[in-house]
Amino acid sequence: MTNKTKILSNRTVLYIGIVFLSLLGAFLLPDLLKYVLFFCSDRTGLPYDYFSHRQNQAYVITTIVEILLFFCIYKALFFHNERSKRASCQAKDILKFIVLPSFGINGLSLLWVLSVEHIAKSIPVLQGWLSSFNQNMDSLETEGYVWLFLVTCLVAPILEELIFRGVIFNALKRVFPHALFPLLISGIAFGVWHFNVVQSVYTAAMGIILAMVYEKTRDLKYPIAIHMMNNMLSTLPPPVEKTVVPEFLGVVSIVMVIPLIFVIQKEIRGSRKS
Repeated sequence: MTNKTKILSNRTVLYIGIVFLSLLGAFLLPDLLKYVLFFCSDRTGLPYDYFSHRQNQAYVITTIVEILLFFCIYKALFFHNERSKRASCQAKDILKFIVLPSFGINGLSLLWVLSVEHIAKSIPVLQGWLSSFNQNMDSLETEGYVWLFLVTCLVAPILEELIFRGVIFNALKRVFPHALFPLLISGIAFGVWHFNVVQSVYTAAMGIILAMVYEKTRDLKYPIAIHMMNNMLSTLPPPVEKTVVPEFLGVVSIVMVIPLIFVIQKEIRGSRKS
């Protein structure tokens, strides 16, 4: 084995190891940090079950710790390279790379969930998955809108983009120079990470699209902004939920699926030519 081949082999092992450890951390760190939080709260005079009834508050605190950890990994390994390839931001980029994907992804999610609801009537196993999905969504709405907003529209998008696009996608790109494999693997991993078949399907599609945007812009702010805006569309304030706004946004989102698919196809054709 030549020195060059040995170096390439070592780099491959290193980056595959980073992917594996990042996935392991994504699965295990939340529970580990929750145990630490419960332990610390018990030592500070709070009721032993204080955070057991405040899951969103616990999530925000532990997620901030995870954000700091993965940001350090991302900045140490990938940030400099990303910054050197970053394109300048123009007004049209905001529409193309933030607004359109945000609404389009929301539209895809709505179409998928509506399809599952229709099909589940005749397939018992789908009914179970759908019931579990609905319970997970309802469990987020038990502590007031402020904590729900912080979880779904702020800390979760930042953490998830740092892990799956900032670290995992970048690490896979170091092993597989062509973007197709990193796009698919990081997106599918993002879907599987959600632990629910109904949610995993549309989050996998979401992860692939977010990785495409990231690959095009080389700026993590874009997928973070898309993720935040997409979650906001389905996490409206309670007074707004009682109006026609959710239905209107739902219709707009479904309509936006068509131009989103068109843009994706155009980007794929462009990448094949280059």
